[in-house]
Amino acid sequence: MRLLSKQAHLNTGEILLHLKDNEKINLTQLSEKELRRLRGNHIAMIFQEPITSSNPVLICRKQVSNVFLLHKIIA
Repeated sequence: MRLLSKQAHLNTGEILLHLKDNEKINLTQLSEKELRRLRGNHIAMIFQEPITSSNPVLICRKQVSNVFLLHKIIA
């Protein structure tokens, strides 16, 4: 998901995503744009503490709609 800081890096190994038709994608080799296409549709993160992952300044509708807009689910 690339949630770590920019200073963090992977020395060795791979993270494989297995899709339909036996397609395997190495997530460590994807660009940010390619990874964004997979987020939400194929991979996601559910945080244990929803209070810390939401922005108290924004209303819920705005935060949820940002996800849909980012993935171009709605216009």
